Amino acid sequence: MSKIQADFSAYNRSITGLRWVARVLTLVGAALVVLASALGRAEMPNRGMQIILLISGFASLIIASVLRVLATRKSHKLEKLLADNVTALALAEVFDLDEYAPNSAISNNEICKAGLIKDWSERYGSDLVRGRYKGCKFSFSDVDLQKRVDEKTSRGAIDTTYHNRFKGQWIILETNKDIVGELRLRERLRTELAKSNAETENTQFNSKYQIEASDVHGAFMVLTPHFMEAVMRADFLANGRTFMYFGGRQVHIAIHNERNLFEPSRKERDIAEVQLRQRREVKYITDILDIFLENKRLF
Repeated sequence: MSKIQADFSAYNRSITGLRWVARVLTLVGAALVVLASALGRAEMPNRGMQIILLISGFASLIIASVLRVLATRKSHKLEKLLADNVTALALAEVFDLDEYAPNSAISNNEICKAGLIKDWSERYGSDLVRGRYKGCKFSFSDVDLQKRVDEKTSRGAIDTTYHNRFKGQWIILETNKDIVGELRLRERLRTELAKSNAETENTQFNSKYQIEASDVHGAFMVLTPHFMEAVMRADFLANGRTFMYFGGRQVHIAIHNERNLFEPSRKERDIAEVQLRQRREVKYITDILDIFLENKRLF
């Protein structure tokens, strides 16, 4: 572990130093360009000095860009160091791992099948995990879903913007029994008036979730009084907006909490801090899994 700690510290120092110098050079470069522009507007401009200032300013900005690229490359190496030597071990302590792919995510097909998040076009993600937990087959990853919008400007150019639709963790559990029909639960926003096509006897649950069921009778086989209470407990632990899909032999739990798990933090300077934080993040997932696995009708 001493070599890992040494490499971890070296990467952190290098990244911090590169970013600090890049910020300084960016400020200096911008100041020199502004000064050169001001000199060009003077009544008797010194062209030689203006050229020197412009060259120096743009050179500073170019060097700053190069340093930022180097810092990004170092960050990727740091992420790999942690993934191989910390994250993989933290996951293996709890799960029977089949796969851990730091640069992969739950697939488009799996997300589209669930139909929980509407109106998105771009998918990003990381830290794909597949394996077994307490005998149940599962997979999860960080997922970022965005809607790309292209708009034509008055000058005829295309202005592209991205609107966030979902960012958080996507968990898929494999059930032991077939689920009748398809059931989707979407936690409502306070301003949202999405209608349900089914209602339970739990008024709190009805107000919290939009219920979309292809088979109402099948939905009530899943939404027992005990399980509805469990779902709301899981939502409390998730500390984010939750979406759930039940269909075929799968349960999807999507947690929109604007977080990526297992990412390096600039505040952490000791590998033990990273280990402790990542174990907490693994527990965040297992605490939610434990609640769903209480449903003996499904698992």
